[in-house]
Amino acid sequence: MEQKELTLELKGLTKRYGDKTVLNDLHVMFHPGVYGILGPNGAGKSTMMGLLTDTVRRTDGEILFQGEETLKLGRQFRARLGYMPQQQGMYDQFTARRFLFYTAGLKGLDKKTARRQIEEYLNMVGLADAASKKLGGYSGGMRQRIMFVAALLGDPDILILDEPTAGLDPEERIRIRNYISEISENRIVLLATHVVADIECIAEQVLLIREGKLLQMAPPHVLLAQMEDRIFERICRPEELHGLMQAYPNGNISQRKEGVVYRVVGDDCPDGFIPSAAQPNLEDVYLYYLKGDRQTRSIQE
Repeated sequence: MEQKELTLELKGLTKRYGDKTVLNDLHVMFHPGVYGILGPNGAGKSTMMGLLTDTVRRTDGEILFQGEETLKLGRQFRARLGYMPQQQGMYDQFTARRFLFYTAGLKGLDKKTARRQIEEYLNMVGLADAASKKLGGYSGGMRQRIMFVAALLGDPDILILDEPTAGLDPEERIRIRNYISEISENRIVLLATHVVADIECIAEQVLLIREGKLLQMAPPHVLLAQMEDRIFERICRPEELHGLMQAYPNGNISQRKEGVVYRVVGDDCPDGFIPSAAQPNLEDVYLYYLKGDRQTRSIQE
């Protein structure tokens, strides 16, 4: 009998705290693949993760796994779920290996399976030789890699990663992104972040969330196509920058052989700017939809 494809569906998912609506009537269907959930701080990304993991109580709506309500599935659903939270909850006096065995025990893995998976994933993230050291002596990047391994224990069908590269240097960010790409086959991977580079290369679909609302959900190439004819730039003297930054406060400055370039994105070309010949990127998409007002959207680092 052919195995049914994994599905995770959000139907009218809503979360309110008093009069404040943090997540507003989300309707999304997920299939296997990497989904980048992109939005500024406070957009509702972490709330969405909390609702999916049942650590936050929803106000309204449904979450369906394979067509069944996750609240009714209970532990049966949670056993199929791997979660890497934004905050690192670790015991600094534990060695990395002891912490992973502890996590495996919480997930109900037998010792043989736990040992096999722990060693496999420690080798994958390059920490097998450091696994006998206490977590208190680990760098931020090493701790994030251990949290990533902890989320993978039990071989979950759904992997939820909440800001997995927050606070990491560029080398560690790239490393974590590569691991995500490596393990994403036949899984639903939800990667919530406000760091555009984290999803630019690995996400098959991008969700743009602002103030709790889903603005767009599309493959990266579709979102990039929407930015054509919306990017404008101006070569300027250094002394002009202050005035431009006041007029377009989210501008992006770059250096070229022609001089300093100030670049903005929006529906209309500002006075003194010309259409840019540069290819759009997801940073353009991010700032067009998620920053500033609808009339003028600017690019920032």
